[in-house]
Amino acid sequence: MTTTKERNKGHSFKPRFRPIINSYLFILIPFFILLFVKIQQQGFIGGLAAMFSISDWSLISFVMFAQSMCNFLSMISNTEVRAKDPDFIGTRFVQYIFFGIVPSSACIWIINTDISPPLWVAILQFAVFIFASYRYIVDGLTIQRINHFNQQGE
Repeated sequence: MTTTKERNKGHSFKPRFRPIINSYLFILIPFFILLFVKIQQQGFIGGLAAMFSISDWSLISFVMFAQSMCNFLSMISNTEVRAKDPDFIGTRFVQYIFFGIVPSSACIWIINTDISPPLWVAILQFAVFIFASYRYIVDGLTIQRINHFNQQGE
């Protein structure tokens, strides 16, 4: 037999998850439009191949990491999180910079300066995009949770 608290536990997660998914969908909408345009121009296979050879994946990854960093900075400026766990914020920023912003910037540079960028760059930028998407959603939930606990403490 489940209690009311156990049943409502899942419902408290959904309202926090919705705004993050909605903002993430607005990030993906330009990709769907671009994919449709590429498929119309070059056919299905050519359009998919063209999608992975453009630097937009790296650019949007860069934007997602930068947005997450700004969200964390906004959160710590309004709360006492920095006094409780400064290593958490430092670890996040190191991850954003070394596993996100630097590889994204390198991919953007290589794709836009080389006539024929190597395949590993396309694979790297797609992997960074997946990592950026994961961090964007998980860190968004973390920020909301910390803000929620701070509002309850006030």
